[in-house]
Amino acid sequence: MSKKPQTGLGKGLSALIPKRDTPERAADSFKEIEIKEIKLNKYQPREEFRPEKLKELMDSIKQKGIIEPIIVAKTKGGYELICGERRLRASKMLGVSRIPAIVKENITDQEILQISLIENIQREDLNVIEQAKGLKRLIDEFNLSQQEVARIIGKDRSSVNHLLRLLTLPLDIQKELIKGSLSFGQAKVLLKIEDKDSQRDICQRIIRYRLSVRETERLVKKVGRFTPQASRQKQRAEDLQIKEIEQGLEEFLGSRVKILLRKKGGKIEIEFYSLQNLQRILGLIQS
Repeated sequence: MSKKPQTGLGKGLSALIPKRDTPERAADSFKEIEIKEIKLNKYQPREEFRPEKLKELMDSIKQKGIIEPIIVAKTKGGYELICGERRLRASKMLGVSRIPAIVKENITDQEILQISLIENIQREDLNVIEQAKGLKRLIDEFNLSQQEVARIIGKDRSSVNHLLRLLTLPLDIQKELIKGSLSFGQAKVLLKIEDKDSQRDICQRIIRYRLSVRETERLVKKVGRFTPQASRQKQRAEDLQIKEIEQGLEEFLGSRVKILLRKKGGKIEIEFYSLQNLQRILGLIQS
């Protein structure tokens, strides 16, 4: 199977990082280095490291070792991480003392920021808010246009624009995107609404009713650009009532409870963490 051509990275970096006349940069080297000599990257765009993903990576490293080396910059007395913080964290948790790395010599802070942002933005496991913040930093700190950023990272300009617009959503909606309870497609539909309270109300309906993107589009079209104040207040009152019921059930059962409403009726989801835990919950319900 033929490899996909690289887009953005490499070509993009050369567009961002000016060539130096003197001195000529030393070639990158590959070596195993002591983990204790590596400082974390102050420009890391990733904001959350999910424990379950780190656990998966640890299991993979146990079985296969580190397939892809991290990238570091040589500094006085050690190294600064450019790319590969998850691999570094997982290796530390496994008690590994040395890690394979590509070492870049004579690299500036500006170049570290550029490489780190571009490499991380192109990784699919960054959530869309982290991607958007990374793109914004490229634009703000290097005075680039959306078109220039799109060319550098190998995306079209409309994709860059959609990602950046996510940062105009209320912070509580951005958190739902980070958690994964709201999709990028659903968020793009929410951006068609100007009123922030209406965005919040519809976001909650998307999550509670588990609406698809198409269903979200129909709902937004029905609601229009503004939701009447009385309708918003009614929806908030209903949401508050459901939340209170959920909390009461959680306190009684000692487990997480989610109430999902539909047009007619709904269902209650109760989490359990072991067979013994399930039997305890059933005992409480039956009593």
